Amino acid sequence: MLDTVDAALEAAWDARFDALFTETLGAPADLLTRVVALPARPGKDGATLRDRAVSRIVVGLVNTRFYVVAAELAAAEAIRPRIARLLADGGLTQPEDRDAMFALAVLDTQKSGDPARGLADFQRLRALLPPDHHLQQACADGENAATTMVGRKTETVAAPAAPEGFAARLLLRLGLAKPKARTVADIRFIDFSADPNEQLLPWLDRSDVDETKLSPEQLSWRRDGVVVLRNFFPPHLTDAYVARRAALANASGWRSPTPYQHVPEMRALALYPPLMELQKQLLGEDMLLHLALTGWISTERNWHQDDYLNPSEVLTWYTAVWMALDTIDPDCGPFEYIPGSHRWPLMSGERVRALMTQEERDRREGPHGVNHWATYSERFVAPAIDAEIRARDMAPVQFLGGKGDVLIWHSRLMHRGTAPRRPNLERRSLITHYSGVHHRTDMADRAVDEHGQSYALFETALH
Repeated sequence: MLDTVDAALEAAWDARFDALFTETLGAPADLLTRVVALPARPGKDGATLRDRAVSRIVVGLVNTRFYVVAAELAAAEAIRPRIARLLADGGLTQPEDRDAMFALAVLDTQKSGDPARGLADFQRLRALLPPDHHLQQACADGENAATTMVGRKTETVAAPAAPEGFAARLLLRLGLAKPKARTVADIRFIDFSADPNEQLLPWLDRSDVDETKLSPEQLSWRRDGVVVLRNFFPPHLTDAYVARRAALANASGWRSPTPYQHVPEMRALALYPPLMELQKQLLGEDMLLHLALTGWISTERNWHQDDYLNPSEVLTWYTAVWMALDTIDPDCGPFEYIPGSHRWPLMSGERVRALMTQEERDRREGPHGVNHWATYSERFVAPAIDAEIRARDMAPVQFLGGKGDVLIWHSRLMHRGTAPRRPNLERRSLITHYSGVHHRTDMADRAVDEHGQSYALFETALH
């Protein structure tokens, strides 16, 4: 698209700009260089499409996760002559040009060491904008900051509208404004999630898959984010594990997260070769067992994805398996999920923690001083996901398995353990979690069972 600029670029730019920026993978300066070198062909408003593109790049550079000050300043110098021409001709008619001038003012104030020029730009932009424009308050904030930086004191300039969107994010990032206190109701799912780079995902999560060549299980995984297998486990495997687990006489199961290291009957289920082979077919990589939840009661863990709890290298090369060891009663608090939600943006642990209070981030509990950030953040994560489910008009599905049934779910799938209607009713199950063997450098200590299946080793006793 960048090599053949014509009128179509003007119409397509809004839809393509964010994706194009993501594709640069942190090299917006290169993108700027490529755009500035384009032929200067006039668009329908008289401005060249190249200059319109550069205006958008100025905004994009300061409005994305890429923080490249040198590129921002280069972009500012590239667009400054255009802004000057537009001002000389009577004004800024395009929204991206107003945003670009605002970006210039902020960068002059904070980065290029010329707050006097930034102050003049803020003042001139305010004069050009309608009184109720959303940039008015942002310009007032910037004007006050620039005034302070040039060593003068003036009265705070009042304006009717608070900064929002691009302007607010830019002021916050460059330290010219303080973040507004947010309530739980203010936080949305998109605030702690983002679309991952498709090329780094397992093969069935990519767009270029020929679905005519997929198995029924692969199609289900791609469509719904789950695979349900009925009567999957031989009875002798489930019976052997149930007998060992029942001897524990504890509804919550083993407290250790890796009891499979010490319980061969559990490994026989969790590493059952047909189960491991199917997971390999879904992700395209051998899988590594590293977590087992052995309670026979609902976890009551509210809506979440699994992947945001992992190191960033995992990036959805991860599965979890829900094994029914007996008939699951609807009143026991069944596993519940949103079919197709594995195609939603990916939750980010870093973004979730950034939305927590400082007290929550500093909190430490227990003898080892653990910060249970995933639990603390449920207060805003669960309501935001509930709102997203309602906005998408989607309905949850419960997994009511029978003995030997299995549900495998995607690490981006929205799921939860529901609250039991009869609290003392057992929910006999085993839940196991796996990562791709090449995507857990933090789990280098491993073992292989008699069938060649891998599991991670930890220095944890069976308790």
